Amino acid sequence: MGSEDFDFSTMEVRQGIDKLLDVMNSHPEIAVSGGRHQNNPYEGFLEYKPGEYIKEHRLTVHPQLVLAPVDLMVNYFLARVDAIHGLPWDERMKIGGEHGDWFLEMKQQGKKVLWVNGVKINAQPHDPAKQRPEYPRFRGRAKELGHKIFLDKRNIKIYRGFDN
Repeated sequence: MGSEDFDFSTMEVRQGIDKLLDVMNSHPEIAVSGGRHQNNPYEGFLEYKPGEYIKEHRLTVHPQLVLAPVDLMVNYFLARVDAIHGLPWDERMKIGGEHGDWFLEMKQQGKKVLWVNGVKINAQPHDPAKQRPEYPRFRGRAKELGHKIFLDKRNIKIYRGFDN
């Protein structure tokens, strides 16, 4: 899984994908293994109290940590097709909420997710000439549409991210 603006061309990324594949081959119980985007920490755990809230808790990473089971990570990962079959992203949430919703569903179904330290990808350089003029408006739908659908679907009033 990766976004259209990820730069898959570097040797570091290719080596990282090999590392993810090695992890998947060594741990058949794992449904998803992934890394970081721009080396920003976005791996952790989801605390869910139906009717009330969802709270993200960031994984504490120390230098010796190589692999860590998590509930949530950035959208840069490998997944076993058979493990995620029947778990599509909710198409009603184009941007905003779909990510947390999918990983929460994975957690609720007992699917194992593993974060792999040292695996990362970067975005391609931003070039406004290659971006459609409507893109900022589509990105803006996150809070107006996607997050509201996510809150309603999960019967929660509050979603607290890692930094809230």
